[in-house]
Amino acid sequence: MSIHSKFPDVLLNLGSSSQSGVFRARNASIKKQLVLKKGMISFAESSLPEEHLARIMVSMGFLKQSDLREIVSGMKSGKNSEEAIEALNLSDGEAVHKGLREQVIVVLSSLLGWRDFDMQFYRGEDLIKNRRNIGLNIPEMLVCSARRAVSKRIVTAPQGFLEGTIAVEKDRAEKGMEFPLDDTESYAYVRAHDEIPLRELLSLISSRDETAPEEVLLRLYVLGLIRPETSKQGPSSDIRESTVSDTTAMLIEDMLLRFEKASLYEILSIATDAGPDEIQAAYHDMAKLYHPDHFQSGEYSDDMRRRVEQVFTYMNKAYMTLRDQDLRARYDKSRLTEESEVEAAIKSKQSTDAEEEEMIDALFRQGRKSLAQGEYEKAAKELKSCVHLRPEKANYNYWLGLAESEVPGLYKSAEQHLLKAIELESMSTESHIALVKLYLKVHLPRKAAALLKEVMRWDPEHPEAKKLLEKIETISLKP
Repeated sequence: MSIHSKFPDVLLNLGSSSQSGVFRARNASIKKQLVLKKGMISFAESSLPEEHLARIMVSMGFLKQSDLREIVSGMKSGKNSEEAIEALNLSDGEAVHKGLREQVIVVLSSLLGWRDFDMQFYRGEDLIKNRRNIGLNIPEMLVCSARRAVSKRIVTAPQGFLEGTIAVEKDRAEKGMEFPLDDTESYAYVRAHDEIPLRELLSLISSRDETAPEEVLLRLYVLGLIRPETSKQGPSSDIRESTVSDTTAMLIEDMLLRFEKASLYEILSIATDAGPDEIQAAYHDMAKLYHPDHFQSGEYSDDMRRRVEQVFTYMNKAYMTLRDQDLRARYDKSRLTEESEVEAAIKSKQSTDAEEEEMIDALFRQGRKSLAQGEYEKAAKELKSCVHLRPEKANYNYWLGLAESEVPGLYKSAEQHLLKAIELESMSTESHIALVKLYLKVHLPRKAAALLKEVMRWDPEHPEAKKLLEKIETISLKP
């Protein structure tokens, strides 16, 4: 679903209602989540290696690259990432807290840059197990993340953003008061209420701060506070169906999508062994928020009312079935039968996937063997097949780049695969060093030096990096 500018509203709503649970986002194979406790962010997680806590702390200078192996070992023994890091006995007791805060900003800023992604919120404090709660304020984190997303070019301005006028999303005026904007952002937001010509607004902003005025406006846009407006005909129909809150509309839409495939227990957000009192309490809590009677005012469109009625029909069916012992027993029997069939299908697919992984792994081992024996073209061909089948694997791109670096006609391809390995695993010193050696081979010492400085920023004592940098300095001194 496309939720770009609505995403901040969804998080603000979860915070203002003091929700506890897990907010999950997925875009293709990439998964990220924010864990909330009583409306505050406890921590964030991501499936991307560069967004793991340990790698973020390396980039911040709290950990060395060499610490990663010990952390991985600790996690394999059952520790979570914080526990594995704390086992290193860091001298700075606040390092993990700072790392967790940075991880939240990294994950949030990347989510602000996603145009389309699936999201779900799983309610309940019981989902939060044995993890540190750093208690971050959602509005503050959204503002920090919007600034990061804009400065790092994670988000870009929409077409027509710097034309015509900038208008304020008036239905979000109250939301704007929640954000801890700085003086320049607040000034820009207030002046945008006048719908003044964009060029005039940019001039006014630039006279107050050294920050590029376009960036200030883009931050407000990312937070959902302003929008570009090229005519006086009023907002287009795709901006809003009615005056209903975008947050409520989004939550209703998300519930409908989930309820189509959810079990009756998942609809009421209760455990499969929940007792009658828990079932009744869960139903009553949801009815207080989503009973159709609450949506009868002229503020809500007919379409919105129909969606709410659908949501309530799902809730009512779940409640009426689970509160009746006989109906619940029959439902549980059919549910378990269906889940067994699904599990069998999953196992069958996993078996096929396992066979494919074994084939790719065998090809990868053969490619590395050919490389070790000096059969570079053969190794490149074998490893290229691995990359073709699993392009998202940083390790495969790295070894293919190594092999191609030994074949004169494949230097450009080698550079591309090593750059891809770095993109997939940005903190990999091996990929950086391999690319440095390639640049030196093709007489590009400046590019090599820039990469080496990056490696030594993470690990100032890296022996190979130091030697290569000395070599480059020697080259540059030659007449």
